[in-house]
Amino acid sequence: MRLLPAALALALAALPLPLAAEGSTEDGRVLLLPGDREVSDPTTGVTFRLTAVTDQRCPADVACVWEGMIRLEIEAVLAPDDSRSVILCNACDDGGRTADLPGMILRFEGLEPSTAELARRARLPVLQDYTASIALSAP
Repeated sequence: MRLLPAALALALAALPLPLAAEGSTEDGRVLLLPGDREVSDPTTGVTFRLTAVTDQRCPADVACVWEGMIRLEIEAVLAPDDSRSVILCNACDDGGRTADLPGMILRFEGLEPSTAELARRARLPVLQDYTASIALSAP
């Protein structure tokens, strides 16, 4: 009977993930932004699009002292005539882990897939390979 929980776990792992998932953390709700696809925040109505990723994370087969640089460019459409460009970055001069927009704060939470997963693809990554996690909270 121990095979049943393992089989159930495998079956659940095989289910597709939704295009844009929303979750929550202690500091706000989390949106998943797939590369070059629009995701609307159901709470605010703001539409986000991950438009560029600079991924200089440590390669999977190398022991690094730090994670490497990750830089995200996100377009936020607050209203039909109000579009803003946001830079979220863990270690760069033109952006930070957080950015302010009217009525909300965006915070960089993570980037998928891992460098190990990207290496298994045996090709250079493209924007559509990535999914960024951003937390949205009140100012």
